[in-house]
Amino acid sequence: MGGNAMLSRIDLSSDEVKAEQSVNVAIFRKRQLRVWFGFGSVFLGPLVLDAFLVKQNDAVIVGFVFVSIIFVVFAVLLYKCPNCATQPLSVSCSIADEARYNKGVHPLPVRCMTCGFYLSGRALKKDIQRQKQANLHGH
Repeated sequence: MGGNAMLSRIDLSSDEVKAEQSVNVAIFRKRQLRVWFGFGSVFLGPLVLDAFLVKQNDAVIVGFVFVSIIFVVFAVLLYKCPNCATQPLSVSCSIADEARYNKGVHPLPVRCMTCGFYLSGRALKKDIQRQKQANLHGH
C-alpha cells in the first residue's frame, strides 16, 4: 500500500485481513497504553506519593518523576505502527493572532498515514460494519 492511507481502502471482507488488522490494533493499543500510563505517572504519581505514601520526602518524589519521564521517553520512542514502524503524527494549523503550523505525535490515531493499517479498534469495527452494509446493498 504506500502513499496516503486515507485514500487507500482495505478489503475487510476476508477473515485473514480482519485478523491481521485486529492483531495490529492490539499491538498498537499496548504501546498506546504505555504512553498514557507514563504521562499519568508523571503528572499524578507525585500527587499520590505526596498525599498518601511519602510525607516530607522530596527526594523520593523527584526520583519518581525522573524515572517516570525516562519511561515516557522510551514509550514515545516505541509508539509506532506495528506494521511499518512509522510514528503516528498529526498536524495542526491555526490562523488566530498569527499563522501557526504544528506537527507532533498523534495521541489517538485511527489509521497509519504510511501503510494504511488500522491503529484503532473502534475504527476497524466501524469500517467492517460499513463494508458489510455496502455488500448487503450491492454497492
